[in-house]
Amino acid sequence: TIALDNINSFFTNNTFASFANGDTGQSRTYTLQTEFNTNKIDPGTYNFGIEWVDQFSSPYNNFRFTLDPGGNAKSYIEVKKNLQAADGRIIDIPSNMPYGESGIKLVDYIKGLQKKFNLVIYPDNTKQNHFIIETFNNWYDRGEVVSFDSYINLDEPIEVIPANNLAVNKLEFGDKLGNDYIAQQFQKENVREFGKTYYTDTENFFSQGNFKVETTFSVTPLSQIPGTGLSGSVGGISPPTTCGFYRVGPVYTSGYAYWTNCDGSSNSLYIDNGNVGYTTCARDGSITGNGPISLITSC
Repeated sequence: TIALDNINSFFTNNTFASFANGDTGQSRTYTLQTEFNTNKIDPGTYNFGIEWVDQFSSPYNNFRFTLDPGGNAKSYIEVKKNLQAADGRIIDIPSNMPYGESGIKLVDYIKGLQKKFNLVIYPDNTKQNHFIIETFNNWYDRGEVVSFDSYINLDEPIEVIPANNLAVNKLEFGDKLGNDYIAQQFQKENVREFGKTYYTDTENFFSQGNFKVETTFSVTPLSQIPGTGLSGSVGGISPPTTCGFYRVGPVYTSGYAYWTNCDGSSNSLYIDNGNVGYTTCARDGSITGNGPISLITSC
């Protein structure tokens, strides 16, 4: 639950001002918005609510507040800045997929891989329902040189088209721009899509036209985001330290429990058999005890 302090202050101050001016209960409608910071926003459904705490005596306490009057849902959240990218943590990919994405067909997924890595895919002549996949360069290098001289009619006019004329002037390689939030922000700030590569032929005078290679995938930046780490691949950094209140017990065998405190120091406690259990704040994953271990909340 996040309290919107600016909106709370607005209603409180406005109510006091209304009473001071002799307001006895006119109907009013407000459209408000405010910025707020939060440590974590989980994927899922968000509910907006109003809670009124009565600070006045009768007859000035007869208020009715309605969120989104008329039954039209107008409340929304706009994420303006993301300072954390979960460096070093396991990400639940399905829950964090951009809203509105419907997935990808298997055939389009294979097609995207083929374009992404310039692959050649062909059926195996010796094994049923089996395909051979290799890079275009390896497949091409295993080819044979074939002479077409015997098929050329030298009695007819021959037209030679230089290979340079078949070259394009501008090449573009990349993925699609999907609904990913970070990719969208990158495109807005840099006026180009992340991951797109552009080549312009400045040496061949005869090259002409454009050629675009686009996969069936969407792209998202993996480079550094301010406030996260050294890189999106978490290279060279340590995962963030998180702590929680853990309950150990009930205890059926006497012995020691060991854990690491949030400050990095070590701790231990001897527990006798029959103890109903105990609770301690420890680094996530560090506690070992002589009974069932369960996480209660963060600390």
